[in-house]
Amino acid sequence: MGRENHVTGGMSRDEACASGASFLASLGAFGEDILMYGCAYLEHGKVTYRISPKAEQIYQFQEDSALQQLYPTAVDSYVYRSSVPGGMREQMIHQVKLTLARQIQQQYPRCFFELLEPFAQTPANNSSYPLLAEMADAFDGYFNDGQLMLLEGTMKLAYTAKVLDDNGYRQLQQWLQKTRQQMDNDTVVRDKISRTMYGFCYQESNGAVKSVINAQLGKVCERRMTLEQSGKPVGPLLRRTYWMKDFNDIAPAREKFKLVLEQLENEPYFKLLAHIKALPGVIDAQAFGQALAQIEATGQSKAIADFKLYGQRWNVMM
Repeated sequence: MGRENHVTGGMSRDEACASGASFLASLGAFGEDILMYGCAYLEHGKVTYRISPKAEQIYQFQEDSALQQLYPTAVDSYVYRSSVPGGMREQMIHQVKLTLARQIQQQYPRCFFELLEPFAQTPANNSSYPLLAEMADAFDGYFNDGQLMLLEGTMKLAYTAKVLDDNGYRQLQQWLQKTRQQMDNDTVVRDKISRTMYGFCYQESNGAVKSVINAQLGKVCERRMTLEQSGKPVGPLLRRTYWMKDFNDIAPAREKFKLVLEQLENEPYFKLLAHIKALPGVIDAQAFGQALAQIEATGQSKAIADFKLYGQRWNVMM
């Protein structure tokens, strides 16, 4: 019979190592990444910072912000890489949130929000409504979830561009809701695992349509923002959940989604987007140019890029 191991208290070497690692982790002996995402916007005259460890929450807020009459900065992030002492994690999370808020504050001077606000609050026209109503008529009776998602995404693009007003958006949303209620009984075949794919298409200067797909919403939204800032026409973000028997089915599911995406956001669709972008907007181009000049004088690159991006979205800058 072997001697008792007094060092490990009778545990095997593997058990002792596992126990020791757990103890050290509880003391914060190992490094840990604390990653935060956030943006800032003006609300009731105050600059508000929205911070979250979940990129999806911040990007979803960005996508729906115009519907709430909010106009946030681009999503920024900050990661804290170090050991987190035991019992101090919540405090460190709070500090990381504050650090990101200060980082955003340094990149966007107060004048960015003050100069943007009058344009943000300019009432929209409803010039895109006939085009969107025609799109809804074309989809009527097909009960295709992808088509409905495309319509809703296009409505948001038009609303953000201020060429679809509240009344027009409400009427189209009512049609969508009614159609989706008729689809409530559609059967979804579930399996062992699921994977949600996110994606969109964009158009190159030569007219070629390309797609971007990822299972991480944050990655897709980040890529979409970069392409939009570069001036390329980008379609709305679409998503679809696939159920699979095992992980070997992920690649085929991705190809299925790519096919669906490219069938929906095709060349005729980008012609529609171009038509919407060509509609007369409500923002005074001269006033916007003067405001942009003041932002450019600050030398803050992110503030300048975001201000220009809103100009593109409002059909002021091409």
